[in-house]
Amino acid sequence: MNGYKFFETYAKVDKWTTDNTTLYFMRHAKATGLETESPLTEEGIQAMKDPKFIEQVLRINPDIIYASPSVRTLQTAEEVANIMKEYRGKKIKIKTDEKLRSGEGMDTIGVYKKLIKKGEGQNILIISHDVNFNELRPTLYNTKASLNKLEAIKLPSYSIDNELDKWILAELHTL
Repeated sequence: MNGYKFFETYAKVDKWTTDNTTLYFMRHAKATGLETESPLTEEGIQAMKDPKFIEQVLRINPDIIYASPSVRTLQTAEEVANIMKEYRGKKIKIKTDEKLRSGEGMDTIGVYKKLIKKGEGQNILIISHDVNFNELRPTLYNTKASLNKLEAIKLPSYSIDNELDKWILAELHTL
């Protein structure tokens, strides 16, 4: 059983509501280096042509993309937008956020919380770096430690503050 699905059901009992905003985090494709200006490798570009990747993007069905301003994340975001345009006829806006840049000034948790509050029922895709996901991980209740290139994960659109609920979630993850 998915622990987050349990809490969505549990929250319905408590009259909790949502605007149906869904957030996803995707790690950029393989790049030539770690510098801000490092572009994607040919291998990274080809990985985004893989039918499995295209299927993943179509399942996420983003309405908007937030990306780190680094070249490799923007190239990944542009390809995701191209896939949506080609297969769904859907034009996707890409917004950059300096707080998604790795290094000084990074505030992935702040961006995540801001997007939950103003999501307006959209499917939001964040494309950034593994270090950003590692900053989010404790907020996401000890999910997977790292993401592979082009791997995407759905982020919870609510937080669990009650200690009993945190314990229940931890127990569900051990089943």
